[in-house]
Amino acid sequence: DVASALVSGGDYKAALFFAQLARYLNPSSSVIQLFVGEILETMEILPQANKLYAEVTPAQNIYLSSRVRIVLNLIKSHQLDQAESVMDELIQHYPALPLFYMTKADIEREQGAYEQALTDYQKALNLVAKDDKQVAPIYFYQGLCYEALDNPAKALLLFERALKLDPQNPIYLNYVGYLWVEENKNVPEALKMIETANTYLPND
Repeated sequence: DVASALVSGGDYKAALFFAQLARYLNPSSSVIQLFVGEILETMEILPQANKLYAEVTPAQNIYLSSRVRIVLNLIKSHQLDQAESVMDELIQHYPALPLFYMTKADIEREQGAYEQALTDYQKALNLVAKDDKQVAPIYFYQGLCYEALDNPAKALLLFERALKLDPQNPIYLNYVGYLWVEENKNVPEALKMIETANTYLPND
């Protein structure tokens, strides 16, 4: 349609006009409602986007995605307390979704609430297969929390666990490599790991 074509061409103001017109003509369309929100996000008009997403009701099929978008926009706007409040609401209604616990933990980690973040990362882990590559970031973020809590031994254990699940990840290679060097552990292998990581992270 016209709005989509304008988005593809980078004319977001015109795209927003036509998308809002389409929504006026078809106010019950969840797809159009979400599309308008996405354009507003692209234009960095986050408060207006969130106002639109907040109008989505639980009966609509875009409810969860809209609530998550609200959280992400609040995080972008550095409104972490509000973002955490929305996450608490989502977890209360959808307690079996690990992504929600992980997102809440990310917010807590950004706020320096490392102990609480570790608790929520663990809740996320309890809902997934612990040997799946997809959970490697959870182990890594737990490691960052322990590092911030001045527990490098526990941090290293978790970084190594993340690396075992995702052995080509340059961030994990870099963290484990440098910690091994600091501990004078597996130094030749550690240096190779750092070198490999630096091919992907040249400015690290």
